[in-house]
Amino acid sequence: MGWTSDPTQNEIRKKLKKNYQTEYPVELLCYTDGKTVSWDELIKEEIQILIDMVDNGQFRRIWLLGDQCHLVFEAPS
Repeated sequence: MGWTSDPTQNEIRKKLKKNYQTEYPVELLCYTDGKTVSWDELIKEEIQILIDMVDNGQFRRIWLLGDQCHLVFEAPS
């Protein structure tokens, strides 16, 4: 018997707190490494909940690359 955990919330929280020094727009690509037990739709929901709770940080767009590539968030222009 093995235990699995989904690191999505912790990793996204860390990324949303970072501040990258650049004059260019910043996008975040979240990806699964094949070891994640959650489906893309569940991970997308978790990311969206965190964005709603905190904010998008400095990210113009947030992507998820899992089984497919998904645009999870796009800041209003």
